[in-house]
Amino acid sequence: MKKIEILVFFIALFISSNSSYFSSGFNNTGFLIWFAATPIFLYSFFNNYKRTALLALISFFIGSLSYFEYFKTLPDIILTLIFKSLVYSCLILLSKYIFLLNKKWYLVFFPPSLFAFTEFIFSLISDHGTFGSLAYSQIDNLPLIQIVSIAGLYAVTFLIYLFSFSLAQAIYILVINGCKKSLISFLPTFIIFLSVIIFGFWRINSLEDNKSEKIKVGLASIDSLFALSFIPNEKTATEVIHKYLALIPALKKDGAQIIVFPEKIVTLTTKYESSIANLIAESAKKNDVMIIIGIRRMNIDNKNYNSAWIFSQEGVLTTTYNKNYLLPGFEIKTKNSLPELTPGKSFLGFNYEQNKFGIAICKDMDFQATALANSEQKASIVFVPALDFVTDAWLHGKIAIFRGIEGGFSVVRAPAQGILMVSDETGKILSKITTSETKTTYAIVAVPLGKGDTFFSKYPHLFLYILGVNSFLLILLSIPIKKPKTAKI
Repeated sequence: MKKIEILVFFIALFISSNSSYFSSGFNNTGFLIWFAATPIFLYSFFNNYKRTALLALISFFIGSLSYFEYFKTLPDIILTLIFKSLVYSCLILLSKYIFLLNKKWYLVFFPPSLFAFTEFIFSLISDHGTFGSLAYSQIDNLPLIQIVSIAGLYAVTFLIYLFSFSLAQAIYILVINGCKKSLISFLPTFIIFLSVIIFGFWRINSLEDNKSEKIKVGLASIDSLFALSFIPNEKTATEVIHKYLALIPALKKDGAQIIVFPEKIVTLTTKYESSIANLIAESAKKNDVMIIIGIRRMNIDNKNYNSAWIFSQEGVLTTTYNKNYLLPGFEIKTKNSLPELTPGKSFLGFNYEQNKFGIAICKDMDFQATALANSEQKASIVFVPALDFVTDAWLHGKIAIFRGIEGGFSVVRAPAQGILMVSDETGKILSKITTSETKTTYAIVAVPLGKGDTFFSKYPHLFLYILGVNSFLLILLSIPIKKPKTAKI
């Protein structure tokens, strides 16, 4: 490689890897992701496959290091990131091949279809579901992410790669054919983005006008008690429960109708589970509030569960929900002598007055099935006891918000070591308070009722079918058809 070629390579690498790194994972400069793939696509148009593959592989891997904080607690994730980087590099090469084979305007839809569909495939085979999707980087772009209510999470991924490739294509055409054709090539992308933004503003405004009924919810966490949550001891569990129940009168006085506590605040066994349940039931009845509380239940028919109890205002334990999607390394495939937990088998809804609500626990919200199941039950609010790793509080919080947009419900997420957060069905954040190790953290929020369904929840796979078929058809259309030679007479 000549010096100028080396310089171009490293400029492209710097722009691409940094744009990806600072906009994803634990970083939040979301607008940069729109430009992350552009240098790679543009470089591929002017360089060979070997150099393009090297640039893509290094760029994608460096960008994925934005999840570095997880390497300590989830070391296996580095293998996943390497594998994803290899796959995405192959997609870049395929995009280069198809585009240069037949430089038609409609090929601008091939790379975004390919990347979005691949991201969906990863979510199916991963223990972490949709975690890691580029779409989550756009949480602050409220009008844009309303498209999720129609086409789901991967519509945002599609738009990100559509912009990146369109920009690279426009620059390439500018160099080859001039300004006019370059602008024309970008026109389809501009029209699509304009339509998405207009729809986004319309949806936000129309739903804002319908927010008449609200439920006042209290969220609270005592992070200083976290270390005690692992001890399977009646005295310890009773002490922790008493401290949480002591918060209820003040929350009730501030108007709370439903109170949500974090995930796994105590560990219970069959020996004293009923006595702890009685304490919570008495408090619910005495204060006339519904209580949702996360617990770890051990040796229940020789199985262990991560559960949420729901007590009615009358002090009746109406629902026991067992977490469906467990965290690898901590709840399943456990290490460091942690007990293996058993996943739940279904999602449960519950009633409050005339309203239907849903329940999920922490990692459940990484999976689109959670949004679809709660939407199927017409849940207008989904309550989420949770437990974070402190540094990933916002990362997991914004994932939960997307489930609310997909399913058409408000989300009340109450974690320990995280952010007490409430969002409505448009993804608008109504409350965001970081918990503390040194003091009790709580919030009182008037939560609007969502509609409980969306176009996406009714037809969740429609956009994915379109992506798959679109990718296949564009490959077929790009293959040059050789005309048969006519024999000379």
